[in-house]
Amino acid sequence: MFKNKWVKILVTVVVVALIMFVMVAIDVVSRAKSAYLKGEKFYAEENYKDALMWYETVVDLFQPPKSKWVKKAESKIPECKQLLEKSLATD
Repeated sequence: MFKNKWVKILVTVVVVALIMFVMVAIDVVSRAKSAYLKGEKFYAEENYKDALMWYETVVDLFQPPKSKWVKKAESKIPECKQLLEKSLATD
């Protein structure tokens, strides 16, 4: 297929790099989902401090790529902060 040895090597390196990039992206999205769901668990238990920590973890550590889990966590943070402040004020 390829006549030149260096072209074969270059194509191999590019393909391996692309495969690695896709694998890393899948791993990061998977970790973002896991952290977001932990935040949801604490949110459902009305443990807003831990929920906020997990949402912020998703936003801080698991992008790029900016997956739907990062976007969901970003949208939950302001609400969670408000609920945390409200719960601390009543204690």
